[in-house]
Amino acid sequence: MKRYIKLKRFVKKKTKRKKRKSNKKNILNQSKLSKWSKSVRERDFFKCFSCGKGKTLHGHHMVSKYYFPQYAYHVNNGITLCKRCHLGKGGVHCKKSPPKNSVIKKLRYIYYTHNINESKKIGNLQKKIFKEFYSQ
Repeated sequence: MKRYIKLKRFVKKKTKRKKRKSNKKNILNQSKLSKWSKSVRERDFFKCFSCGKGKTLHGHHMVSKYYFPQYAYHVNNGITLCKRCHLGKGGVHCKKSPPKNSVIKKLRYIYYTHNINESKKIGNLQKKIFKEFYSQ
């Protein structure tokens, strides 16, 4: 019996830890984010950059607003995607299925590696497409 009591002193009880809420989400202003999303969709002429559809459009941050809040309101950090290309199967945020096309593959790479330089390249590609659109 003495042995058990001695060992009992060394046994640590597991306590439940409370999850801390991140302060980063509170930093971003929702009204500014909705204005940012609208300006991104206007810039892209209300068309999905991946498939060209025009229904249920979302503004997607190419570089995560959570890890880089300084880029959260930059229009050049955004791209317009339809709901399926953004959240659906084969979309940017669906890790389980393979990417739908090369644009989604590139956007996944940028988003998960936080590669700002690659997002600038896509921004330059967008500018070229819009110049062609305006010249017609």
